[in-house]
Amino acid sequence: MTAVLRTYENVAYRIEVEDSPEMAVLLVFDRKSDIFPLPYPDATELASNMEGVIRQVEKEFSPIWDIPATLREQAQVKLAKHDDLVVLFVDHTDRLRFTQLIAFGMVMNAMQKIAQDCYLEDKKGILLQYNRLGMIKTLHNKKLGYTQKVR
Repeated sequence: MTAVLRTYENVAYRIEVEDSPEMAVLLVFDRKSDIFPLPYPDATELASNMEGVIRQVEKEFSPIWDIPATLREQAQVKLAKHDDLVVLFVDHTDRLRFTQLIAFGMVMNAMQKIAQDCYLEDKKGILLQYNRLGMIKTLHNKKLGYTQKVR
């Protein structure tokens, strides 16, 4: 199964499902790189495609998951926000392989969160800042010019 998504800078992304010798989901890029910038609408669409793949293959993956493997696989990707872009940082590669579906889901959730933050900042003028645990620390409304601390 393959889903193709054309994005920023003419980079093509494919999501492939591999079933030999073990089940794996691959996020394949059309070239090797360290950085893949995506406009937030495209990142939202890619995350949606990732969610669709998870729903289709979740029964084929083992319900038992390996925590060290999951942490190692989700650490393949670092995500950040730059202006209205969601940026994927990887170790110079053209594919990411996930044998743990939960790791693929963690990357998908992080991408959705960052894309949502980009949308809020771009369209609504709201900037969210997080603490080290990932909880919202402050909310700054640029249009109205106020900052609110969240407890």
